[in-house]
Order: sequence, then C-alpha cells, then structure tokens
Amino acid sequence: MERRFLVELKWFLIAGVMCAMGTVVAAAEQARQPILIPGIQEPEEMRVEPLPINKVELTAPERELAEAMSKFSKVSLVEMLPALDRILAKYPDFADGYVFRIGAVCKSNDRPKIISDLNSALRFMGNSRTGKDSVGSLLSMQAKLAYANGDYVGAIDGIEKAIRVDFEKATQFTNSGAAEPEKTASSVCVWTESDMDGLVQRFPSDYRSHMFRGLYFSFFVSFKNEDWIITRAFENFNKAAQLNPKSALPQLFKSQLLGHHFVFYKRLNQRGWGDAERDKLD
Repeated sequence: MERRFLVELKWFLIAGVMCAMGTVVAAAEQARQPILIPGIQEPEEMRVEPLPINKVELTAPERELAEAMSKFSKVSLVEMLPALDRILAKYPDFADGYVFRIGAVCKSNDRPKIISDLNSALRFMGNSRTGKDSVGSLLSMQAKLAYANGDYVGAIDGIEKAIRVDFEKATQFTNSGAAEPEKTASSVCVWTESDMDGLVQRFPSDYRSHMFRGLYFSFFVSFKNEDWIITRAFENFNKAAQLNPKSALPQLFKSQLLGHHFVFYKRLNQRGWGDAERDKLD
C-alpha cells in the first residue's frame, strides 16, 4: 500500500501472526539446556537456563489468514480480497481480518463498505491479539469517512477520540504516507492539509480544529524538517491555546514538538551553541 497508516496496520498484523507461528515452532524445537560459553568452565551458579517460551496457539482464522498470505510472494491486500471475504464470512468476529480488508477497499471509495468494516473491526477489537495498537488509526479513518460524507461535527469529534487513545502518538491520526503536507490524497481514508483547512473554516472558534491542524503539520517534521512546517504547527497550537486556555492539550503538543529532536537541535544550531552549552542544557 502507498499510505503509511495502511502499511503500518498491514505489517503490524502480519508480524503478529508470523511471530505467533514462529513461537510455536521455537517452543517445540528448543532444547531446555543451559546457555554456556564455549571453552569456558562456568561455576554452577553462573549457568543460565533459557528464558521460558510461552507456546502460542494460532486461532482458526489466524491460521487461515497466514495460509492466505503464504500464497503470495509479495503480500497484496487487493489480491487477497477474495480470501479475506471468505475468511470473514466464516469468522465474522475476526477483527484483524477486517483491518486487512479495510486496507484493500479504502482506495475503492466504497464508503459504505469501508464504514461497515471499520465498525466491525472496532467492535471486535477485544478479540484481537495483534491489532489493538491500530485502534487510533481506525478511529481516525472513521472520522475521515464522516468528513467525506459531510458529517463535520462527527469528523472533529472523531479525531479527538482518535488522538485520546494515546497522546504520545497524537500526530499519527494524520495517517499519511507522504513526506510533506499534501492538498489531495489517493485514498478516501487519508487526511490532507485541505481537510484540516476545511475543519478550521467550519469551526474557527473551536480550539480543536486549530490543534488538529497543528498536529497535522507536526507529523511531517520527521520527514521534512523545514521552518515553514514547524512555524505552521506552532501557529496553530498557539491559536488553539488562545481559544481555550483551560485545555492543557495545545501546550502539551507544543512541548512535544519543541522536544522533537529535529526541532530541538535545529534551534540549538540557529543559536550557534557549542558543545559546552549543549551539555549544560542536557
């Protein structure tokens, strides 16, 4: 997939399933012998036994998903769509299956299908062993679909719900695979700069619209460390703090941006600080 959030979801789940499979094999094959250093006579108290490995049994839908993935030299969610349809018809509470299928249908602009799979993935996420970290991204996509359907109140409330899953990963709601802010996107599930501008225009007095736009620009600092992106982020956080001084969130996200290593060292370089000044600050 071209988009970062879909890539992360896909490979996170693939890694989880494959790790589980590998753990089962390792548990069966590993001999429970002490770990010894060749050529070294260790005292008894220094002999370390291997750490215990919990045997992980794949569920039936996980086994079928792993089997479907093994048939492709390069995992393609679009090519896997028939297999995903079959697995989900058989196991309708398989949350990870819905997450995979969302990745396949997002570009189709089949909004009812995407919304249905998002709702199902979130509904059954408690059954997932590997996809719980994707909840924020799923909520962000849900908010984006609300925006695309003209439900702007639902969209701004949905983004807030997404970022509150984990404040340390608040910028991830952006779910973009681009290296800089973009006006348009190839997927209906992806937020763009134009969408952020649209929220600010519709909710100019709601601090959240400015805060979300600040988070949007903050997301790209790791990829494109340019002054205008950093400035746009700070401008929006400052506006959000001005509109709602009682909320700590704009200041929290502003401090996170100030602490970002690219922003932090860029400012030190601009000040012309030497090693001694940097060490003192550290």
